[in-house]
Amino acid sequence: MKENKTDYTKTIRRIVLFVSVGLILHVLFLLFTVDKSSFALLKQISALNLLLICILAVSPWLGHTLRVMIWSRFINHPMKYRDLLPVIIVNDIGAALTPTALGGGPVKMAILIQKGMPASKATFLVLLSAVEDIIFYIVGIVLAAVYLKGEIINIVNFLASKEVLLITLAFFILFPFLFRKQAKKILKYFIDLLPVKYSEWLYKGYRKFKEYLSEIGSTFKLVLTKGKLTLLVSFIILCFQWLTKFSILALILISLDIDFTWFDMYIKQWLITVSMLMFPTPGASGGSEAAFLFIFKNEVQGDLANLIVSTWRFFTYY
Repeated sequence: MKENKTDYTKTIRRIVLFVSVGLILHVLFLLFTVDKSSFALLKQISALNLLLICILAVSPWLGHTLRVMIWSRFINHPMKYRDLLPVIIVNDIGAALTPTALGGGPVKMAILIQKGMPASKATFLVLLSAVEDIIFYIVGIVLAAVYLKGEIINIVNFLASKEVLLITLAFFILFPFLFRKQAKKILKYFIDLLPVKYSEWLYKGYRKFKEYLSEIGSTFKLVLTKGKLTLLVSFIILCFQWLTKFSILALILISLDIDFTWFDMYIKQWLITVSMLMFPTPGASGGSEAAFLFIFKNEVQGDLANLIVSTWRFFTYY
């Protein structure tokens, strides 16, 4: 057990080192692209606003931990808040090293299992978080489509010009659905070619995997029948998480005396968050900054735009 803990600590140190290198490279980029006089504007962020920004930056962790604690009780494997908080923080650190679409779910699941939670229940918690996020994204997309028609049209036109990218994405998304039966037949054919010992082992593993998925499915059915109120409470907390994270930009803009509309700012950040799912880099590095500059190009321009996007990314990511 002690050995696992040591390996775990080493992994975290490597992750922090990797993120630190990314931060240093980002600072070097700023030094070469932003005028020195623009940096002086950061002094306008008062100590009070800086404190509020720091509180907002950690609030998503607090909300996420509360949600997992609530659901751990629902699945009859209650865990304490103080035990779950480090899990959520490490989940975020793990997410910093993976594409945004993947997130830190595998890390969270592994740690929950390490802490004694059955694998099926740990998987359920991770999948449920993903479902809640998807619902949140869909609501945001609908609102954005109504409120920001021009920006949506620009993004669609940009994607339409990237035919190869679109075809590749469509292929990977549709392949599992269109060729599921054929893939199963091909897989069965190759398994049957193996010695009986190995083929039986694979079929046994497959049956256990189906039972595993069946147990997760039963838990989801239980949520739909007896967990509607819990789901509603969890979703409200999720909205609180995103609201606090999106409000960081508001405090930065207020400190720099830049006019903005609150609803407009929230919706545009929602669009940025959704667009980050398409970038394969860890934490959508590079892509998130580009999306921010593209979507907020009418509000903030020039060196000030680079300064704001970097300050925003520092508190929401680095």
